[in-house]
Amino acid sequence: MKPKAVFLVDSPWAGPTSFFEIYNDVAMGRLRALFDIEPVITPIEAAAEAEYVFSTWGMHSLGEEQIRASLPRVKAVFYAAGTVQYFARPFLKRGVKIFSAWAANAVSVAEFTVAQILLANRGYFHDIRRAQRPSEKIERPGSYHSKVGILGAGMIGRRVIETLEATTDLDILVYDPFVRPEYLAAHRAQGADLGRIFRECSVITNHVANLPATVGMLDYTLFSQMGPHATFINTGRGAQVVEADLIRALKEAPGRTALLDVTDPEPPLPESELRTLPNVFLSPHIAGTLPSEYLRMALCVIEEAEALLARAYPHVQRVIIIGWNTGARIGPSELFRLTWADVDLEYGIFRMPSAKKNKASADARDIPISNFLLPIVRSWWEHDALRGIEYVINWRGGPVKSIGKSWRRSLGLANIRRPIRPYDLRHAYATYALLAGAKLKIVADIMDHSDPSMILKTYQYTDERERREAIEAMPDHLQLSRKKRGGIPGL
Repeated sequence: MKPKAVFLVDSPWAGPTSFFEIYNDVAMGRLRALFDIEPVITPIEAAAEAEYVFSTWGMHSLGEEQIRASLPRVKAVFYAAGTVQYFARPFLKRGVKIFSAWAANAVSVAEFTVAQILLANRGYFHDIRRAQRPSEKIERPGSYHSKVGILGAGMIGRRVIETLEATTDLDILVYDPFVRPEYLAAHRAQGADLGRIFRECSVITNHVANLPATVGMLDYTLFSQMGPHATFINTGRGAQVVEADLIRALKEAPGRTALLDVTDPEPPLPESELRTLPNVFLSPHIAGTLPSEYLRMALCVIEEAEALLARAYPHVQRVIIIGWNTGARIGPSELFRLTWADVDLEYGIFRMPSAKKNKASADARDIPISNFLLPIVRSWWEHDALRGIEYVINWRGGPVKSIGKSWRRSLGLANIRRPIRPYDLRHAYATYALLAGAKLKIVADIMDHSDPSMILKTYQYTDERERREAIEAMPDHLQLSRKKRGGIPGL
């Protein structure tokens, strides 16, 4: 029987029409193949049987007791949007997993921002205003060594930095107290304080983290330092801007421009001068992922895994393949201790050494090898047996203690910029096996999970047939069944 899932949202914006533009027919077909889910938004009071929740912008903000009462069985929330800060903490405290498409959403916001930066430096927004103000002087800084200020070097800010560095000759100044100097140097950027950025840059764009400490941080002391024809872009959060101070600075120097995709409140109040000032351009929070781009969010993790697998060092490839398909702990506690003596190719079983994090676990546990993985593992064995290699995960024939350096280099070769840990492979196995219909308790048994409350309430005995079903439930995301003998990864 398929696990029960529901669509939840609590926002005037995300009515049925908008919501199901995101969860469109393609997405719905894939979800209904995996879950018992109806294409309707479920009232929170009718969601008590749900094990999984799918949502997007406008997710309910619930306290722990509300979650306990309204969603007592929920195991995970899948959020087809960016930040989850406004609702996630009570769910996490209840042991509910949160999955967000924030990395994929960052692509859309960065694309929108870069487009606005380039248009602003060409005087585009001044030209639009000129129809109403024909005598207004137009300044066109252009993109050759004009200065652009990036506020915040998180996921979106970095994407903007890297796009500008790769495609323009702009000089990039960055404000972020936590960004590493090495990162800035690698991307032709300089660290700068807020004052310098507002004084010197023709365009300033805000991507500062949405935290209580950042509310109201952009005020008149900064806006008043903007050049007479500078542009301020906000695709971050409206609460970081003191609206009255921005309006004052724009009125004092009418050549300044504000491009606001977010405001606080949103939209601006009817009497707000943001609606009437000729040098303010409001957009209705469209910088993020559009419904037609939803599939990118859904596929981003799998695509990254495929890229990493194609370019990683051979021993890292083996780690990716086994970790992704078995949920084994990556490191010397489990996977790096696996020897060829622990692999039964006749029956298709890994005898995985146990990390002993679960007091009830044995010294090792049997994990079936999936049908599409078995030929790959057999090829590795044939390669290693000829050379007398003992360990499945090996570097030049010897055992491996750590793959930290090789992992980071492999990420670079695959052009993956966001931080991914080897241990994330274990999370990927749990996520995709469960989505594919594997039983929660069987997955936990295979993973030898040390915290049963995170996956299930109690362990139960599982037989070989159930274990194999839970392994075979994991789809061949890495396309291993299509690999030809000459192109076996990990050799």
